[in-house]
Amino acid sequence: MKKLSITKSNILIKSSYHLSLNELRIVIYGLSFINPTSRDFQLFYEINLKHFREYFGILSNERGFYGEIKDAVLKKFWERETTYWDEKNKEVVKRRWLIGVNYKNTLMKIYFNPLLKDQLQQLKKNFTTYFLSNIVNMKSIYGIRIYELCIMEFNKKKLDKVFFTITISRLKTYFMLDKKYKRFYDFKNRVLEKAKIEILKHSNLEIVYEILKINNIPLKIRFSAWKKNTNI
Repeated sequence: MKKLSITKSNILIKSSYHLSLNELRIVIYGLSFINPTSRDFQLFYEINLKHFREYFGILSNERGFYGEIKDAVLKKFWERETTYWDEKNKEVVKRRWLIGVNYKNTLMKIYFNPLLKDQLQQLKKNFTTYFLSNIVNMKSIYGIRIYELCIMEFNKKKLDKVFFTITISRLKTYFMLDKKYKRFYDFKNRVLEKAKIEILKHSNLEIVYEILKINNIPLKIRFSAWKKNTNI
């Protein structure tokens, strides 16, 4: 498998957004084409959906897959947005991922929003890079997101094992789940447990988490992660 990687700011990793699995795959796959050291923001990237399907090992019916992607991209995906806090200007920022999509047969051109350039190129600090091979087989969007949070901590701390704590409310905000999974039992089983299983099975990380409670009320999650190998 070709060694594809993506680089994005930590601000973008901690931003709030929700995408379907295939939408998230398109974003990640498309970001792998962006040269993080370039000064120029390329207008568009062409994705061959046949190669995309093979890369992610998508086994669904071919005609059904293309129909699903076409429906998602033309009706929903290009309007998806991400929200983050701009520390420098002390303001909340909303950005669409894409400003346009062209679709023809098995070829798709995606036009990333140039207003995201500062979060994707010429980054001097507070950014994260990882190989897509570590998330390519994941079926959980939360597994991919939590994996990114772990890699961000590795990149910041330069250690072989990292620990970090995040409030449940903050994590749900990242995933735009503020109004979903009201019972912590559901959030744990459908988000945390699925993410952990995916990361353990498919990535280069080992991960465990601990639920921190006050008066028996779950408030925070403490993650511990360490490398299976040094190729991170």
